[in-house]
Amino acid sequence: MKDTEAAYLAGIIDGEGYIGHRCVQVELTDQDIALKVAELMGSPSVGTRQRGAYKRTWRAEVYGERALAVLATVLPYLGERRAAKARESLDRS
Repeated sequence: MKDTEAAYLAGIIDGEGYIGHRCVQVELTDQDIALKVAELMGSPSVGTRQRGAYKRTWRAEVYGERALAVLATVLPYLGERRAAKARESLDRS
């Protein structure tokens, strides 16, 4: 992944993502951006859901070793709070 792509992905994760133990998830209302994020993370698929009257969302997610690789790549570009979660996940692996 290029540096610009890693910085882009970090920005999306900072704004719309979730970092857990060996897990990275991003849920967005823009399908095209969700597909781009999935491609950058190496996510095998993009799920979709509709909750009541809210806009449809698309989710890209990776787990395990792939999630750890994504976190290691985007770590230098993450904001303080998400970087702390990324370090925690990487340290626990």
